[in-house]
Amino acid sequence: MGAIVFYFFNSAVRLRQKSNANMKTIAIFNQSGGVGKTTLTLNVGYQLAQAGAKVLLIDMEPQASLTVFAGLEPEELRSTIYECIMDSEVELPAHSFYGMDLVPANINLSGAELELVAWIYLLAALS
Repeated sequence: MGAIVFYFFNSAVRLRQKSNANMKTIAIFNQSGGVGKTTLTLNVGYQLAQAGAKVLLIDMEPQASLTVFAGLEPEELRSTIYECIMDSEVELPAHSFYGMDLVPANINLSGAELELVAWIYLLAALS
C-alpha cells in the first residue's frame, strides 16, 4: 500500500495521497457534529497502518479531538498545522503513534481563516 494522508476538517474527513498508481482516495464527509468523524478517522487510519500503509493524519479542527485521541495536549504544543498554514517556513510537526503520523491542531487554528481572509483583502487593496 502507498502513503495515505487524512485531512480532518471541521465538517469533513478527506483522505488524499500523493500521485501514485498504487494509491486510492477515500473521502468521508458529514457536516453534523458528534457523528463520529474523529473516531472513524482514527480507526480507518489505524487499520490502514496495520495493513502496511504509511498514514499521515492531519487534524484540521480547532477542537483538536484527533490530537487529544493521539495522547497529545493541544495547549502544550509549540507547532501545529496552524503554524504550517500561516508560515511556509515551518515544517509539518508530525508525531508518531500506533504506526501513524499525526500533524496536530489546537485552538489557534480557529483564527487561521480570519487571518487568511484579512491577508487576501490586504493584497487585493495593494494591487
